[in-house]
Amino acid sequence: MATVEPTPVVAEQKDTEPKTIAVSARKRAEELMDHTRDGKLVAQIFGDALDKQYTIHGRSMRDWRNQFKLNIPENPDPAQCKMLAAKLATHFHEATFYYSLAEAQLDALASGEFKEYTQTFEIMVAEHKKKYPNKSLPAQKTLETLAHGQMLDLKGAMNNARITKQFWKRILEGLTEVRKNLELITRNNYMQLQLEPRGNIPDYVPNRGVHGKSTE
Repeated sequence: MATVEPTPVVAEQKDTEPKTIAVSARKRAEELMDHTRDGKLVAQIFGDALDKQYTIHGRSMRDWRNQFKLNIPENPDPAQCKMLAAKLATHFHEATFYYSLAEAQLDALASGEFKEYTQTFEIMVAEHKKKYPNKSLPAQKTLETLAHGQMLDLKGAMNNARITKQFWKRILEGLTEVRKNLELITRNNYMQLQLEPRGNIPDYVPNRGVHGKSTE
């Protein structure tokens, strides 16, 4: 009688590839999150130090921002609006002056940088030809890198000028937003003055006064 060999039982192989991919992706995501948190912390520390220690015309950025801060009280009356408008005009005049000064300084430095770069590049080429008359010049990229290395002081001055210009630009942008809000409040106050004698001031108008009546 022929013997029947038992069929070998093959253990079921579980598909572990998706699980491995998920674990790897999760680990990578955690690493990226750690790097992001580290980068955020570095940015916060640097920003705080820049705000307190970087000086413009002898004063820190924080000092300048506090000087140009203009707080509008809730529901200011016409007299307060007039006072705020006068102060805002003074802030605009001063900030515009500093911005124009920074812009002019940056333009002058940029013009000087191009001129100095050209002169440095030409001098290096001439010196190389004089020292090595029978040798070809180094690659232009090499010469450009060497020329830029001679201008670090000027580049630092340009970076400072850019930071200063950007700072005053942000100050002016902030003052512009304050002006928009103040103009809106002034218009609302004017509307109130026009409607209050009639005792029919809409609810959406601030400072409705003692004579205001709801239109609802």
